[in-house]
Amino acid sequence: MPRRLSRLAVLVSSLILPAVRAAAADEPSLFTQHPTTVYAQLGLGTPLGWGGVELEQTVTSFLALSAGAGMGFAGPQVAFMPRLRLGNRDSAGVFGIGVSYGNYRRTETCLFDCAPTYFDGKVAWANIEGGVEHRWNAGLTLRVFVGLGHVVAGQLSCTGDSCTTYREQVRTLPYVGAAVGWSF
Repeated sequence: MPRRLSRLAVLVSSLILPAVRAAAADEPSLFTQHPTTVYAQLGLGTPLGWGGVELEQTVTSFLALSAGAGMGFAGPQVAFMPRLRLGNRDSAGVFGIGVSYGNYRRTETCLFDCAPTYFDGKVAWANIEGGVEHRWNAGLTLRVFVGLGHVVAGQLSCTGDSCTTYREQVRTLPYVGAAVGWSF
């Protein structure tokens, strides 16, 4: 699994970083002028689930720390993620590595003469993501992102015909999401 995460990191970096312009030296960044952001987030499989609230604090011109809580399809989720932000005055590529915890449930269906396989439990995830972010002068902020989570702790119980077949596949989850926020 670490190989997949490192490949994803290289891919995301190669797509985002060349497109990001260097910051203007004479004009302060909106990310440092408005360092605190409260986001509403929606997505599929994200560290905060399908929807959540996130608080992000810009620590330096290139580093932000975020923490949030949300609701997944199986129950509540919490997450923490430091993000590297590289860009210009109002737009940036973002790259994050973090952790999340919460309920997880997944069903693997089958086609012929078998019972569906159900995985269920409370698990901790290691997450890696990349995206782009834009901040307007008035404080409105938008971030879109893709990522990959991998179960690193916790217990997944399994019932059904194919527990051993799907055991590793259900431990990795790609995700996509968007967050809109207010910065101050």
